[in-house]
Amino acid sequence: VTVHADSTVQVLAEEAVTMDMLDLATAKSNLEKAVSEMAAASDEAAKAEAQIKVEANEALVKALE
Repeated sequence: VTVHADSTVQVLAEEAVTMDMLDLATAKSNLEKAVSEMAAASDEAAKAEAQIKVEANEALVKALE
């Protein structure tokens, strides 16, 4: 995300998909894995990476329910 001086925002997406291309069961499974990864993280970098996965998958699950 880039915010410009004129208050416009530029958002880049490496991969964008439509909602019908996503699967709720897969999102829930990925969320469970991410929560496990976060609990098992041995350092702050691994914990931060897992937290990002948790938050992304929580958003997917919420959007798909």
